[in-house]
Amino acid sequence: MNVFQLLNQKPIIFHPIYKKITDSTTAGLLLSHIMYWLTETRQNEVVKTNEEIKKETALTSNELRGAKLKLKALPFLEITTNGSPPVTVYKIDWDKAERFLTQFGETIDDTSPSVAPRCNTGAFMPDWFAPKDWADLMEHRRKKGAIQSERALKVLRDELNKAHERLGLDSKAITDEITNRGWRGFKAEWLERDMGNLRKPRTVWEAKALRDEEMAKFHLQNMRKLKQLQNGGGEDG
Repeated sequence: MNVFQLLNQKPIIFHPIYKKITDSTTAGLLLSHIMYWLTETRQNEVVKTNEEIKKETALTSNELRGAKLKLKALPFLEITTNGSPPVTVYKIDWDKAERFLTQFGETIDDTSPSVAPRCNTGAFMPDWFAPKDWADLMEHRRKKGAIQSERALKVLRDELNKAHERLGLDSKAITDEITNRGWRGFKAEWLERDMGNLRKPRTVWEAKALRDEEMAKFHLQNMRKLKQLQNGGGEDG
């Protein structure tokens, strides 16, 4: 094989966004390669040996091992090893992947290719938001590596206001949902889809009130049935 044949071997598609997601160049390369095969085969899983991956990506054994550990932490990708000789199964949940990438995309400041500068986050706190909940939310975003630029925080504020106005959620309820679900970004429609038209409690006290209300309805229905039986029994006698 001459030098031109070597240089014109099948190239590897590399998406920089996957490097940002995994915070690793090698993991970003592996994820790009796996996503390529998943898309190419139109399946929800791809099976590869380590030797195949190393040959196709030029990753070393140590690089591949570290990259796989990074990918196992992703919420939309399941990695398991089966069989003898062992093969690795990379299985994707497309719905989770779409949601994750959408959330991640909301944190990226498109105005600059470099890291967006941080700003005074307190200036973007909605008037109805409790300061403690805001501090917890900002700390959560910091740990998740979310962009705290002016543009990103304006988008966040708008979505928080939508959730408050449309769903009647208070700052603690929204903050709890974001942190418990591990969301890096936030859109009111994510909660709207989950809640639908169901009435859900926003606080512990409201949950208790709803339970008491349901119990009262239950007793009332039983009393009405009992009264109907008593009336019916009197007429038959």
